[in-house]
Amino acid sequence: MAEVVSAAASAGAVEVYKDVRNAVASIDQVRDYERRLDKNSEKLKDEAKKLYARKVDLLAKKNRDRTKQTTEECNLWIGMVKKLEKDVQALLTEYEEEKKLQFSLARFLHRSDLSKRIVEKCIELQSCWSEGSFFATDFMVERSTRPIIKAKAPKIEDKSILYDVFVEILNFLSTKDVRRIGLWGKVGVGKTAIMQNLTENEKVSKLFDIVFFVTLSDEGDKNKLQEKIQCQIAQELEVNLEGFTETKKIASIISEKLESTRYLLLLDDVWGAFDLDDVGIYDKEDSKVVIASRHRGICREMCVDHIINVPRLSDDDAWNLFEERLGRKLNSDFKPLALQVIKECDNLPLLIDKVARAFRRKDEILLWEAGK
Repeated sequence: MAEVVSAAASAGAVEVYKDVRNAVASIDQVRDYERRLDKNSEKLKDEAKKLYARKVDLLAKKNRDRTKQTTEECNLWIGMVKKLEKDVQALLTEYEEEKKLQFSLARFLHRSDLSKRIVEKCIELQSCWSEGSFFATDFMVERSTRPIIKAKAPKIEDKSILYDVFVEILNFLSTKDVRRIGLWGKVGVGKTAIMQNLTENEKVSKLFDIVFFVTLSDEGDKNKLQEKIQCQIAQELEVNLEGFTETKKIASIISEKLESTRYLLLLDDVWGAFDLDDVGIYDKEDSKVVIASRHRGICREMCVDHIINVPRLSDDDAWNLFEERLGRKLNSDFKPLALQVIKECDNLPLLIDKVARAFRRKDEILLWEAGK
């Protein structure tokens, strides 16, 4: 019996010893984490810097070849890096705040816990950096060309003034330094026709993955205007905004979705200036925004890089458009009156189109003179 008691006592002593040893080891570990907090935070910065450099190099290679796009696997890796960037920033902010506190037992334990979390984050950064090595060469695939749907855009090739403006915009869409283009002119001058032709242009389909066309003429309130743009962009991107009501949150979702997308945003008939950042549209080297307005000042307030004025049609183009919409060539009897009509239309395409269509079935000069 004594031997049994002795054996039990010995076993109990061993367990107590193990518990004490584990407790001491745990305390040593806590103290070691606390002691190495400053060094660990510096290591976090170094690991993050190395990872960010790999991401920058990858994006630079991507931007050099716009005929290709990154693979879905690569996009997931870029998204992972962005999440880690936020995590690192949060830890470093917490570290800077911690340094301002006075010493206490609670601070000691917090420093240890923070140091441990920083070490764990360093391991994540190293793992992500290693995964990024797989994208050193094989991370690009051929872009799928955006289908061109030709249905709505009016013909402008035979209207030299409108077509010249159209070509000028096309050239700027290929220019790195110009990211926002302003288009201004009187109502009916042809701004919308130019914008519509951009959506159907083959060169545009190769430059951009997606084109958004938003008409804002019926939106007076700035908040409603921004909501309309966000809803239309989200719809075309097939992003479900159900449950989201805050404009800032929706802007963040749109911005993240467009991060790896080359887009062209066409805003037609803009009546008031607003901040595109609030919508989720930020300046990107491979994406552009074209703003059409009746007022030059609005284009300036929207911080465009280049402003283009759309003048009225030349007399020849105005005459050709009138005959085109009329559906027939006019003889000498009708020409003086037709020229007067065109002049009263101020050589504006929209007015000429409407008036010419109204005269389409009037074959007698008396009906023209009466305007019936």
